[in-house]
Amino acid sequence: MMAALLLPGMLFAQRATGGRRSSNVELTVQCNVRGANVEVTPQESKDTQRGSAPATFTVAKGAYTITVSANGYDTATQSVNLTAAQTVNITLQPTEFALRVTSNVPTALVQIKAPNGSNVGTGRVALTENLRPATYEITVSADGYNTATRSVSLSRNQTINVDLTPAMGTVNIVIPAAFLDVRNGNPSDQVEVYVDGQKQSSNRSVQMRPGRHTIRVSSGGFNIQQIVNIAAGDSRTLELFMELQLK
Repeated sequence: MMAALLLPGMLFAQRATGGRRSSNVELTVQCNVRGANVEVTPQESKDTQRGSAPATFTVAKGAYTITVSANGYDTATQSVNLTAAQTVNITLQPTEFALRVTSNVPTALVQIKAPNGSNVGTGRVALTENLRPATYEITVSADGYNTATRSVSLSRNQTINVDLTPAMGTVNIVIPAAFLDVRNGNPSDQVEVYVDGQKQSSNRSVQMRPGRHTIRVSSGGFNIQQIVNIAAGDSRTLELFMELQLK
């Protein structure tokens, strides 16, 4: 009789136990940066679970804070309230770094181009732009100077100095053979050329900055002087003419 009474109760207990559902669920975290650090923290405690994206965690139902980080990217945080298995997708944005461009020419113009060729910065030195990590092309230009281009892979705050070289003009000096006295050995070696009072190492071709200059050709007791205006990239010829006039 006692066995008959206990049996239904035991059956009831077994049914109740067998019908109990688990309070744990799976949380999957996916990220555009594979291998990113993933932290899952219950909002009511600091019992943090860690993994690498993509990562799957078995956790109790409830509210959680998901933190995803990776070198070179801004850290992202998202809150979820788990009542069932859930997949969370998180997109990390690349961190911005300061790119500063300087030059020996204080009025130089700077242009910065992204890998796709788009212009991401224009201004005078020193120009500073906050940019995403990438390889950028820097072009620096100024009147009277040769344009210079540099490539920089931006992975930290950087300062790039671009020195410009003067865009020189060239004057070629022609001395007719009739002016040279061959009795003096090598007479052309006795011809000296001065630019703005400075003796030049060559008496045949002289480079100079753009602008107004005084060129003087001297040999023995003779001096011939000419004022010239030279532009960047010019290649001019200065030929000596000398004649005797009977008056």
